[in-house]
Amino acid sequence: MPSLLALAAFTVSLSLNSCKKETAEMAVQSIEDAAPAANRAPVSYGVTLYDGVNPCRIVEMDNATGNVTNVSPPAFYIDNFGNVIALDNLKGICLTSWGQYFLTTGNPANPTLGPTNMYNDALFKVDPQTGQCSYASTDWLLGTVSDLEFNPQNDRFYGLRNNSNAIIEIEDNANNYGNYNGPFPITGIANGYTLSGLTLVRDQVGMYLVGCANTPIDADPAKLYIIPFNGGAATYLTDLDPHADFSSGGHCGLGFDLEHKNLKINRTNNNGFVPLGVSDFPWTPFLGPVTMTANWGALGFDFEDMSSSVY
Repeated sequence: MPSLLALAAFTVSLSLNSCKKETAEMAVQSIEDAAPAANRAPVSYGVTLYDGVNPCRIVEMDNATGNVTNVSPPAFYIDNFGNVIALDNLKGICLTSWGQYFLTTGNPANPTLGPTNMYNDALFKVDPQTGQCSYASTDWLLGTVSDLEFNPQNDRFYGLRNNSNAIIEIEDNANNYGNYNGPFPITGIANGYTLSGLTLVRDQVGMYLVGCANTPIDADPAKLYIIPFNGGAATYLTDLDPHADFSSGGHCGLGFDLEHKNLKINRTNNNGFVPLGVSDFPWTPFLGPVTMTANWGALGFDFEDMSSSVY
């Protein structure tokens, strides 16, 4: 039963394989600054899909209405020498328990960077209003961390290994989140399916990860699974309908909003017939075999990942 398996996911013992990483070229301001007041997330954020030419954008969405309320300038980082580093290729964004947002970059983070540049496959703190970032860490061995989430139960980040059936964990050891662990394979995903979305949810069962998997075939429905934090067997939850909205191998970026108790999912649009934007459905851990979604908002935007709020 999904509820029992979800609870079991929280008791999986950690068997971590730490990898070498790059850290900031000088001590940065403490990652955990003061959190903003009371309602941490009346809005959510999405990072748009990178096309190799146009920089990704951070899009702010009103959680109550789905309306787009801000689109930030392209993300950037200013290094210790005053150089502005464009962060065009964004792969994940999430909200921490202390009220700040983090993102991850792909490889390359912008077309001018070499494959081993420290800003590729990196973790940054970000001001989602301005796009300005603070560098945290990099791990080249594990590669890109996509679909970023933050678990307040152990203060660690989690993400997919570049939209694949494997999880990467990032933990802090007084090193600005410089310890990368994994990859931890996810088993039990249907044959031919690949995870392309991940979110943290919170409900009467507990707090756990939910992933979305799809295929390049239009006729195949997207599927939701409970995903163990440190790898292992996924638990099937439901197929999503209308299935044409989430098929064709596009990015099913996910976000969860505890206040409105809904799960948001990016429409993939790879078949050219589905309008870009975000759909949603009321969240419950006890889903039927097929779950109907409806248009939510952010019309015209194609997201790689969206932030979640479980607080």
